[in-house]
Amino acid sequence: ENNGGTVFNGWVRKYFGSVYLDWFCETDPETTDCSLYMERALTVTRGVKCGGTDFLFTGRVGIPDVVDPQVGNEQSNCAERQINIRGDGDTTFHIDCAATGRPTFTSARAKANPTSTSDIFVGKVEFKEINFRGVNTTGGWTMDAANKNLIDTPFDGDRLYNSSAIFCNFVHLRSALRCMQNRGANVEKGNNYTQSFNLSLNHFYHCTYWAEADEFINFRCNHNQGEQNYAGIKATNPNDNVALGVC
Repeated sequence: ENNGGTVFNGWVRKYFGSVYLDWFCETDPETTDCSLYMERALTVTRGVKCGGTDFLFTGRVGIPDVVDPQVGNEQSNCAERQINIRGDGDTTFHIDCAATGRPTFTSARAKANPTSTSDIFVGKVEFKEINFRGVNTTGGWTMDAANKNLIDTPFDGDRLYNSSAIFCNFVHLRSALRCMQNRGANVEKGNNYTQSFNLSLNHFYHCTYWAEADEFINFRCNHNQGEQNYAGIKATNPNDNVALGVC
């Protein structure tokens, strides 16, 4: 079956291990939404590498569930292997959330039903060595009042559980992680929260926040660097405790 990357035009690509996002890009990735290309790559393997180029994301990427062979669980945090999305240091993801109003990377089921409050998170996803750059910004070198309302965000933290972003660069973003979908009846008061997400060894420049959620549970945020950011971690529910693992 043709998927545009490993099977295309009657040819089957010979490869070992991870696939490259570049293989699945049928048009110029710098000017065409790459969310569908990323989803195609993730259906082939749990490891996706990205070459040293620019990739534009104007839609949402639904991370697919992985069925555990032992228990049949569709949540990949129970699977033996994790999903890896890796750059090479020169890889840049241009994040454009203007059309969707929601973070770019989430679970496949959260993308299909963004208003659901059921337990549809996905886990064990690692992003590494990627430059995430928001496009809806005036740029500049100072975080003045006009730039406190940046809208672009890579991760919907509540739907990426037991996940991490390491050695990444976050530039001109509202946040690296923004929790917008809640767990409904599974959480007291139906709070939007992120659980067991790791932001470590990253660099933040010209972001409104580093991370946003009602509650942070087992959240790790350490050894990061930042310049010209408006604020850091924002807990939006003042009535509940914020449980931070390491910060």
